[in-house]
Amino acid sequence: MSTENQSENFNQQDPSNEEDLSTLLKVACVLFPLVGIILFFVEKNKNPKKSKSACYFAIGGFLLNLILYIIRIYINK
Repeated sequence: MSTENQSENFNQQDPSNEEDLSTLLKVACVLFPLVGIILFFVEKNKNPKKSKSACYFAIGGFLLNLILYIIRIYINK
């Protein structure tokens, strides 16, 4: 096998890297942002698309929880 063929095979992306998170994991990341942060660091090198999605859903879950917390504070005053 020539060096050119080896570099072509090395540069081809693995189809599993293009998978996104399952719906259940997305919901878990929103409800428990710590799960999304952990998934981000676990999947960061193996599946960049999954890790990015986990990070976005964790941030969204954190913001949602923050907004709900602020609403609860104003309601209980």
